Amino acid sequence: SVPASSPPSPAAPVSASALTATSKTVLEQTLKEFIGPIAKVICADLCRADLTLDDAIWALAAEIPGPKAAAQFRERVTGRLP
Repeated sequence: SVPASSPPSPAAPVSASALTATSKTVLEQTLKEFIGPIAKVICADLCRADLTLDDAIWALAAEIPGPKAAAQFRERVTGRLP
């Protein structure tokens, strides 16, 4: 595993990068489609943690009831991110 103090390499995939304002917005808006307005609270709590984008996607997907819906969430988020 890469030490937390090392900067991400320029060739690192987007999913390994830190959460940006854009990615937070995409995560929250997409999660809202699955669980409603509580998504804002869940995303705010999650954004306080030092997670990579990939970890955040999986953590939020875990909040969605049903594995099929969770998989759809992950697909939509990755499709919507720049």
